[in-house]
Amino acid sequence: KKESTSLLAGIERISFLGHKNLGSVDAESYVKKRAEDGKWGVDNISFLTEKIQPEAIAYIQGEGRLCVMSSLLENSPYTVLEALALRVPFIVSNVGGIPELIDERDHAHVLFSPKPSNLAAALEKVLTEGMTIPRPQSSPRLTLKQSLNFHRILAYESAVLRRNGGIKASALDGGPKEIGNYAPLVSVCLVHHNRGTLVLKTIEALLAQDYWPFEIVMVDDGSTDVESLKVLGEIQHFFNTSQAVPFRLIRTPNRYPGAARNTAAESARGKFLVFSDDDDIPKPNWISTLLNVAHFTHADVVTSMADAFTSPTMPYKQQRPDFRWLSIGPAADLGMFHNVFGSSQALVRKKSFFKIGGFSEEGESTYEDWEFFADTVLKGYRLEAVPEALSWYRQRNRGGKLTKKSDTDDRAVIASDDNLMYTTNAYTNRLRALRPYMRAIPEQLRNALLFGWGTAKLVESQKRSSSSRKNKRAKGMVAAD
Repeated sequence: KKESTSLLAGIERISFLGHKNLGSVDAESYVKKRAEDGKWGVDNISFLTEKIQPEAIAYIQGEGRLCVMSSLLENSPYTVLEALALRVPFIVSNVGGIPELIDERDHAHVLFSPKPSNLAAALEKVLTEGMTIPRPQSSPRLTLKQSLNFHRILAYESAVLRRNGGIKASALDGGPKEIGNYAPLVSVCLVHHNRGTLVLKTIEALLAQDYWPFEIVMVDDGSTDVESLKVLGEIQHFFNTSQAVPFRLIRTPNRYPGAARNTAAESARGKFLVFSDDDDIPKPNWISTLLNVAHFTHADVVTSMADAFTSPTMPYKQQRPDFRWLSIGPAADLGMFHNVFGSSQALVRKKSFFKIGGFSEEGESTYEDWEFFADTVLKGYRLEAVPEALSWYRQRNRGGKLTKKSDTDDRAVIASDDNLMYTTNAYTNRLRALRPYMRAIPEQLRNALLFGWGTAKLVESQKRSSSSRKNKRAKGMVAAD
């Protein structure tokens, strides 16, 4: 114990990352209790258990930091692989398949048996001899290349089997000569403005996609929030060092979502574009499902349904949506009154995107996605809607901020004064969605269209108002009883 105390005196700070459960014991409470007597010799002990992967990686890459992984039981952990790929100094227990991941020449410097005395000896060695950046047993780039090639071959075989009634590709043409056609590069066009905390959740969801290859083209639409600007720097640093996926950050003046999405599309290198806002949470099969439909239907645009939720955190696995936004697809008649085409988290063939005309770029109004979908259908391009919710849409109301009710309550009072739905003119927004219809008919009939559209919206509003009054009266009767 005396040796441990003097050893820890040479450490400025101890930070704990990851889950704070220790079996049935709360690890944070356990450590705090053990540190109360002050015998550890380290005053600065922090618990960073809320950090998600990009935040945790940015933290451990700080200067003079040593990552200590003292697992008692492991298989082949991603944590060690990430540390090796990012060239982070670490020491780790030699359990499970961990030694197989590390170059044998570095075993003596970074591995220790999972006992307190051995951990103390490993720490002492670091403090006296300096930190070691261990080398991986195999090159991460080579491993990635081999893995991608393997899965492309599987994708090719699967596609040929479906196309040829169960006959293997090898029996037809001797092997996968055009496997790239079945795994095209997809460009994720991610638009951000002053939502640094939320966009980290979006990126976490993108990194969990079950499709590869894809790139992320992120356009910061003139953010001014200090915290958001800090997060943007951390995101750029994460992708520069990890090279998890190809990533580009483009900064522009504040020109609103339509212009920001067009900027991302112009910079995209993929054959297909998928669009996401900084508070959306794509589900793992988002890209793969949209792309699969585009491939087999030859659609120019593929949309889907979306699940709405109200929380500043990630939706949990079994979470029920507040409601599901249903979409019909290319129903131009109904699309004049409501966006029945699909959610904005859509996939578009890049060539078709520019032929259709991209998004309109007016500021101070919204519904540019609705307008784009209407343009797609009315100009004769093919739009398909997937009858499945492929993303989580963060539902936001008027006024206030996005906050938890309590530290233990993941439900949220969702509200936002930066939501264009509530900071722009509703009538102007509706007219923006109506413009494709105005362009599609003779000029002499446009006023008639406006009149019919306005009358329909007035009737709809009156029905809603009448229904609301009935509901209020019914609630009053129940309360009186």
